[in-house]
Amino acid sequence: MSRPLCPPASPLISDYDVLSQAAVEVEALEPTNPALKATLAAMSDRGIQWQYGRWLIDGAPRVLLFDTGTGYKHLDEWKGDLWSTAGIPCPPGDAETNEAVVFGYLVAWFLGEVCAWSHAGTRLG
Repeated sequence: MSRPLCPPASPLISDYDVLSQAAVEVEALEPTNPALKATLAAMSDRGIQWQYGRWLIDGAPRVLLFDTGTGYKHLDEWKGDLWSTAGIPCPPGDAETNEAVVFGYLVAWFLGEVCAWSHAGTRLG
């Protein structure tokens, strides 16, 4: 029987504005799940900033927020990857496209790391 990668208690994933929104709306927590902790440590080691915590709304869901600004150093590489693997062009200087590319690749990076831990026998959630 296969196990779901992300059970219902898994965190929501989004980006955040370091100076305003996250500081007020999220109670920071340290991840306790070994796979989540290792994944986020690996991303931190590569310069990606994030915040994990409890969103201060009804239900208090866990959230994982990525600072997309810390991923922009990989933007040209990721745009090149989109072009070479899928033929998707990204216009230069388009802020919305750049943000979508960076956020998408950060989420893919995170999920890839979590999958590696999942196959090693540790499950998120």
